[in-house]
Amino acid sequence: MFSNPEIAFYSDKQLDIVTSLSRATRWRMRRNGTFPNPVHLSKGRMGYPRKMIDDWCASRLEGVEF
Repeated sequence: MFSNPEIAFYSDKQLDIVTSLSRATRWRMRRNGTFPNPVHLSKGRMGYPRKMIDDWCASRLEGVEF
């Protein structure tokens, strides 16, 4: 298994946990350009590059104080 986040992918199920957003919400956000699109990994299989999603999550926290 790869440990390099540059070449790892999240599945839809994993994104449910990572983002706490439903699939329908992510679909709407992708449609209006506010969530990254998945890439085709093989016929019938799509995934989200881990680094792209992690960067998106980090961008959501910009300016937030803890």
